[in-house]
Amino acid sequence: MVKAPVSAPGSANWKEVVPQRTAVMLDDIEFFKNFYISYERENGLPQMRVTRLPDGQSRRIDFPEPAYTAYAYINREYDTAKFRYAYQSYITPASVFEYDVESAKSTLLKQKEVPGGYDPDALSG
Repeated sequence: MVKAPVSAPGSANWKEVVPQRTAVMLDDIEFFKNFYISYERENGLPQMRVTRLPDGQSRRIDFPEPAYTAYAYINREYDTAKFRYAYQSYITPASVFEYDVESAKSTLLKQKEVPGGYDPDALSG
C-alpha cells in the first residue's frame, strides 16, 4: 500500500506504507480516525493487523484456534478507538467481537447459540 499527495498522485510521489510481503496477501484496508486495519491472508488463514496512525505501531490480533475464519463486521463509526469483527471456527460458534485498539483486547459481544447442550470446552481440551 502506498500513499501520495492528492495534488500529485502519480507513481513518482508514492511513499510505501505497507510493504509487499511475498507470503502475505493484502485483502483490504479499513480506515478510522486514528488507526487502520489491514485484512491479510497468510498460509490460507485470514489475519487482522491494527496500525495506529500517530506512531505507526502495528500488531496482529491473536486468534485462539489453528483453523478459523475472521472478517470485518459492521463498523460505522470513524472517530472511535474500537472496531468489530466476526470470528468462528470448528469449535467456536459464529461470534462478534469488539477490539479495543489501546488495550489490544477483544471482548465477545454476541455468539450464536448452538442447541443441544453444546460445550466448546469439551472439544478443545
